[in-house]
Amino acid sequence: MVPRATRHPQVRTRGLDTHADPDDPRRVATVLHVYPGHGGAGASLLAAGLAWVISAHRATVLVDVDPASGGVDLLFGCADAPGVRWPALAAIGWPLDGPSLVGALPRCAELSLLTCERSVPHRLPAALIAEVVDALTRAGCAVVVDHATAHPVDPPGGHSLIVTATEARSVAACARRITARPPAGSGGSLRQLVTRGLPHGGPTPEVVADVLGLPLLAHLPFDRRLPGQLADDGVPSLGRRSPLLRTARRIADLLGCDEAADGRLTA
Repeated sequence: MVPRATRHPQVRTRGLDTHADPDDPRRVATVLHVYPGHGGAGASLLAAGLAWVISAHRATVLVDVDPASGGVDLLFGCADAPGVRWPALAAIGWPLDGPSLVGALPRCAELSLLTCERSVPHRLPAALIAEVVDALTRAGCAVVVDHATAHPVDPPGGHSLIVTATEARSVAACARRITARPPAGSGGSLRQLVTRGLPHGGPTPEVVADVLGLPLLAHLPFDRRLPGQLADDGVPSLGRRSPLLRTARRIADLLGCDEAADGRLTA
């Protein structure tokens, strides 16, 4: 049984002669792949923050590709929101129609979410992830992909952000994981580092970047209030001065992610 799929708008397949023109000025594709450098790195939090701030400017989809996680929808307090989850997409033919896919997804305010199904065990083939990301970018959406360590998949293009805490063991674990991945640029992505501060200090972000051999994009300061705020109402409850959202806005600005298209592609 495919959960929830029959209750929501049908996701159509795309005819071979109806694809979006890659030169259309409305098609402003932005793809961010966010990877944890180690367990508990905070990659899902950063992905959620990025998607939330970008969605204030343009159509945005947060894509969760970790079937073993609790689900990024929990970070937004919308776990029961109606919409299509990953298992439903596995049963649909390809290529997918981007606009109908966006319209079928759960939403939190202006942000669309594609999450895993907690009640049904499933796996996500790399080809399915690549097809979904391609369909969403054809629809003119910004796409933030929250990756698991087990899914080092970069569809062509976009930016890859590696998240690590500024702590010796965390940096060592991150070093092992990034050397196991394909060389930078092999999947068409530029890998950059985002460091996360801890309450007890540690090496500076610059030192961590030097050890890992990655360009430092941004640093997320430690915020002792964040766990309590997330437990209340999730990311939407955070104020504009929240370190998470301020860092996310800085990253979005640096990468040009909030450049809204002149118009949004429709079916």
